[in-house]
Amino acid sequence: MEHFDIAIIGSGSGNTIPGDEFADRRIALIDSGTFGGTCLNTGCIPSKMYVVPAEFASSTDQAHRLGVDLEFTGADWRSIRDRIFGRIDPISVSGRQRRREQPNLTFLDAEASFVDERTLQVGNTTISADQIVLAAGSRPRMPYVPGIDNPRWAERIVTSDQVMRVSEQPQRLIILGAGFIAAEFAHVFSALGTKVTIINRSGLMLRKEDTEISERFTREFAKVASLRMSEQVTAIDVDAGDHLVVQTVDENGVSYDYPADLVLNATGRIPNTDRLNVTAAGVEVDDDGFVIADEHQRT
Repeated sequence: MEHFDIAIIGSGSGNTIPGDEFADRRIALIDSGTFGGTCLNTGCIPSKMYVVPAEFASSTDQAHRLGVDLEFTGADWRSIRDRIFGRIDPISVSGRQRRREQPNLTFLDAEASFVDERTLQVGNTTISADQIVLAAGSRPRMPYVPGIDNPRWAERIVTSDQVMRVSEQPQRLIILGAGFIAAEFAHVFSALGTKVTIINRSGLMLRKEDTEISERFTREFAKVASLRMSEQVTAIDVDAGDHLVVQTVDENGVSYDYPADLVLNATGRIPNTDRLNVTAAGVEVDDDGFVIADEHQRT
């Protein structure tokens, strides 16, 4: 069994650790997904690169108030998408290659799970380490909704991990959830010309923020998208024309049907600790699966 000084699970934030200060340590960097993690590939970096063209598109309204006559005539979705990932993807590829060439680092392209406190099963290989860093991140939460996982229309129901790479800009987008991920993508797609509907169980957007912020944001965001607050999604189906239909019921028991070309599930994210068998290492997690750590981020 090969032994390392440090084993890092996850190549997102975990990739920031193997610097010059650890040049004298043997390091294992483990990740079976796209190198660079969520922020680089499916999160904050590409999403902000989408916000830039969205801001240009929506600036026409602001320009009118300043006496400037601008007109938005449409967006070339594929050009926007290809420009963004034409920059993102090479960074991921080169980052992986750079780590593979690092003398004191072994990159393991496989899933890891704990055997005990200092031992990991990584694919078909077992390794041990003096210190193990948990940087495995999170994944989109999939709510239980009848029809959401139907293979007939699976490609038309996406998460934040997938929505930025869709082949065509939808004419009608329904977003499930009203947190910051939902708000950001609603702004992007709406600004680029998509009709956006947000469906949410609670009555406010960004409800984890202070109430005053949530209330004001909800009022203002009603100018960007159609907000269907306090509605519960009961099913996702297709109509006679094979168009997606999201079915809901409100707090008074009234049912609604909303047609869509694409549905974005943005109902939150869950930690990947359940895939790591962390209990075998004695690592404690809270009710939501997040690792319980002290003020120094130690388990």
